[in-house]
Amino acid sequence: MQAMQMQMQFQPPVPIITNEEFINAMNWSDTMKENIIKRIREDDIVNQKNKVIDIMTLVTESTNPESELYGMSTEDIVQAGLD
Repeated sequence: MQAMQMQMQFQPPVPIITNEEFINAMNWSDTMKENIIKRIREDDIVNQKNKVIDIMTLVTESTNPESELYGMSTEDIVQAGLD
């Protein structure tokens, strides 16, 4: 619990403890832990897919001469899609 509190307070760039580690450390039933971790992983997958879609959209726009993103470097496009 202390590790999660420190993480929430200081928000370090590298997590002190992951959500999954926190759930596994709790004194809950295995079924409850598995359900929560499954939901966390599913949400992570959705978020990753959304980032890919955002980046693909930006790439498409960067090839359109009428777009303000036209000619933008791939690196800048990826970074913009991740932010």
